[in-house]
Amino acid sequence: MITVNGETFMFKCENPNCYNDFKGHQVVHKGGINDYGWWIVKCEKCGFIFQIYVGRDVNDSSLVSGGEILRKFDKEIDTEKDVLLAVKEINKITKNK
Repeated sequence: MITVNGETFMFKCENPNCYNDFKGHQVVHKGGINDYGWWIVKCEKCGFIFQIYVGRDVNDSSLVSGGEILRKFDKEIDTEKDVLLAVKEINKITKNK
C-alpha cells in the first residue's frame, strides 16, 4: 500500500523589488515513486518568472498561492540547464506579446 504525506512550504519571489510570498504543498509518496524536480513559476504580483526546486513529488505537488506554475521538470529527464533555458525562452515569449 502506498501512502501519501505532504507538507506546506514557502518561498519568496526572486524579483528583488517584489516581496510576494508563495505557498506550496509538497506531496511525498511513502513507499512509492517520487519524481524530484523543478517548477517554473510566475509571480501574481509582479509577473516575474523564475525556477524553484520543489524536490519531490514535482508532478503531484501543487502551488497553493502566490502565482502560477507555468511548467514542471522531472530531474530524471531534465537538467537544471534545461530549466534555465526554458525560463529564458518563456521570458522571451512573454516580452514579445
